[in-house]
Amino acid sequence: MKKKILVYSLGLGICLVAVCSIARKDVEKESLEVVSEERDIPVYTAGKKFEADALSGDTSLTENIDDTEEIEKTTEYLAYYFDISLEEEDFYESLEKICPMNKDSDEDTTEETEEEITEQGEKEEAETEEKLSCMDMIKAAVIAVEKEPLAQTYSEEKVEERLAFYGLNVNNKNKSEEKQDYRYLVCALDLGMMNEEMAQNALNGELTEEEQADLLMAVANMCGKGRNYIGYSNDKNIYADLRFLYGLYPTFAEEELNETAANILKDEISEKCILKKAEYDARFLPSLTICYSHTSIEHMEQLIGLLNSENIVVKVQLEPKMVITKEDIKEAEKEAEKEAEKAAEDSEDKEEKETKIVGTLMYDLVFEFETKEDMVRFSEVVAQYASAPEESEEEKAVISDSEIMAVYVAEEAEHMLDNANTREIEKIIVENDNGKLELYCLMEDTDTIKEKLEELTEEQEISFVSKKYVCNKAFFFSLGGEDLDGEESTEE
Repeated sequence: MKKKILVYSLGLGICLVAVCSIARKDVEKESLEVVSEERDIPVYTAGKKFEADALSGDTSLTENIDDTEEIEKTTEYLAYYFDISLEEEDFYESLEKICPMNKDSDEDTTEETEEEITEQGEKEEAETEEKLSCMDMIKAAVIAVEKEPLAQTYSEEKVEERLAFYGLNVNNKNKSEEKQDYRYLVCALDLGMMNEEMAQNALNGELTEEEQADLLMAVANMCGKGRNYIGYSNDKNIYADLRFLYGLYPTFAEEELNETAANILKDEISEKCILKKAEYDARFLPSLTICYSHTSIEHMEQLIGLLNSENIVVKVQLEPKMVITKEDIKEAEKEAEKEAEKAAEDSEDKEEKETKIVGTLMYDLVFEFETKEDMVRFSEVVAQYASAPEESEEEKAVISDSEIMAVYVAEEAEHMLDNANTREIEKIIVENDNGKLELYCLMEDTDTIKEKLEELTEEQEISFVSKKYVCNKAFFFSLGGEDLDGEESTEE
C-alpha cells in the first residue's frame, strides 16, 4: 500500500514526518513524498445544521435539541464557554460576549471621532439602563446572526400569515411601532431560533431568564460558536456521515505547536504529544463528555451500535489528531547513512540524524451524554463489551478491535471515579488560536513535567494549563500506572 508522508521542517535540524496511513513502516528519506497542500474539510457545526434543517422544514433536529438540552445544560454551557451569567448581566451584555458587535476603530482616529464615540457609548449605556423589551432582544439576536436582510423581506401581510401559521395571538395593547419588530419574531421562528411557546411569551412581554438563555444558545449555534458535531448516535445517517469524515480528514500541522512538540520530545519531557486543530473541536459540555481514542472505523461503528443497544443517546463528533512521537531509525537507516555518520564528528549532529519526529493521523470519537448516569453506564458497558478480557476473566464476546481500543478520557468527571473501571490522571494543554497540544501524565509526574515545560515555554513565549481527567484502566496503564495490587501493568 502506498503511503503519503508529510515532511515539516521544525528548525533545530528536526523534521516532523506525518504519515497518512495508520499502519506505518519505516521508510528511507529518498522515498518520502513531500506534500505542501492541505485539503479543505467541511466542518459540521450544530448551528449551521440547525439553521439549514429549520429553513427546510425538517424539525427532527430541533426536536432532538429540545429533548436533550435542559436549561441547566444551557446555563452551564454559556457560563463555561462565554462566561455568561444572566443573573449578573443583561441580555445585551451576554449577546456581546458571543457575537461582539462593535468593530475596532482605525488607528488614526481623530479627537473629534473619539468624542463622538464617547457620546455614543454614554447614550447606549443610558438606553440599556431602561427595561429591555422582548422584541428588542429578539431583534438583536437576529441581527447578531446576520439575518437582518432576511427579516427585512417580510411584508406586513407575510408577518400576519406567519403569526397565524404558528398560532400566535398578538396582544392588541402593543404599540403600532412595535409591529415592525414582529418581522424579527417570525424570522427567528422560521430560522428555528425559538419555538411557538417562547414566541407567545415574547408577545406577552414575558421572556424568562431561561428563555433568554435558550435564545443566546441559538445565537451561539448559528454563529458557529456552539457545539460542533456530526449528529446523534441514534440518527439513521450517523454511520454514513462517520465513514465519510473518517476517509476525508487529511494529515495536518501547526507550525508553532509542532516546534513545541519537537522540543518536548527532544528534551524527553514526554514520549508523545497530541496535536489537534481548533476547527474540529466538538465544543461539548465538559461535565458530560467522553473522548474515546480510535484507529478503527469498525470499532467506532460497533461502539455506537452498542450504545444504541443500551438505550444510551449521545451527540457524536469525530476529531482528527496527530499523535507525535520521536522514532528511532538507527536500524532502518544504519546502512544507508553509514558513510555519512563516519564523516560527522559532532555527536549532536549524529543524534539528529538518528532520530526523527513522526506524526500519525488518528482519531478521537467524542461523545456528549444526556446525563452523568449515562456516562457511568458507558464505562460499565465498555468494560464488559468493548475491552479485552483481563487475565482473571473468562473469555467473553466483545466488539471488533477491543484488544487495542477501549482508551478514553473525560474532564470534570469525578462522578465516574471508581476502583473498578477508571483512574485519575492529569492533562497538560499548550494552546494557541489555531489548535492545541495535549500531554497526558500520571498525577505523581505532573509537577516534574510542569517544571520542565515552564523552562521550555518561557523560551517560546507560550503558556500551558493543566486539568484533572478521568480515564479508563487501559489508558492509565499505557502511561505507566500501577494496578490496584501495586504491580506495574505491562499493558500497552
